[in-house]
Amino acid sequence: MTAAQLPAREQARLLAKVRKICLALPETSERLSHGESAFFYKVEKSFLNMDTFHHGATHYSAWVAAPLGAQDLLVRSDPRHFYVPPYVGYRGWVGIILDADPDYRAHHQRWIRAGRDRKEAMTAVRRTPVTELIWMVHLLLYRLSGGRIGGRLGPLPVLLLTIKGRRSGEPRTVALNYLEDSGRYVVFASHAGEAREPPWWLNLREAGEADIQIGAQRHHVRAREAEGEERERLWTRVKREDDAYAVYETRTRRRIATVVLEPS
Repeated sequence: MTAAQLPAREQARLLAKVRKICLALPETSERLSHGESAFFYKVEKSFLNMDTFHHGATHYSAWVAAPLGAQDLLVRSDPRHFYVPPYVGYRGWVGIILDADPDYRAHHQRWIRAGRDRKEAMTAVRRTPVTELIWMVHLLLYRLSGGRIGGRLGPLPVLLLTIKGRRSGEPRTVALNYLEDSGRYVVFASHAGEAREPPWWLNLREAGEADIQIGAQRHHVRAREAEGEERERLWTRVKREDDAYAVYETRTRRRIATVVLEPS
């Protein structure tokens, strides 16, 4: 049943329930947005918007500010309760379907989850000209400072990997997040979840060896792709330590390579 099919008294009762849940959250206030009740968390535009067919939405729902990565995670994991709203969905919103079931405590938990996934997915960047420029500056600062600047990016440490281009033969250097695993270094060919493999992985897969820099220390390494139980263990670990990788996984159909670098 959609909101338009609900009697006016039932709509008012449902709104009152939702209002009670929203205002029970800490540091939340109520305002009007487009004539509808909206609930702002602190002063951020991270708010819950209750609506009936707003911009053509087909559900009675609450809309929560969420980046595209968080949308992907929520909708894929629970399409019965989450959806991407029309019109504003592409700008970073996820809808929580209120007419799916009457369990308001469960809805409360979904709001908390949407807010948490929103924050976690903020580190899941997309490749754009701006991010490419930022990464170039980051690489330069890492080199000049011997890793004192740029030694961490998000929750994970950063290394520089230098490999010869498979076509040009010229050295190419990229900055990559990594995990340390029993004296080995593990990097991930996520490419921010793009459909194509990152060029550094194509070059490394062909060469089988490279040079890395961690801080001011340099090492020559042999490279191999992790498989089976080892790959599962390392991939699960990186998603646990940096949620961005879980988002990247939802953006692409390819299996993201887990690459083990062993000092030689």
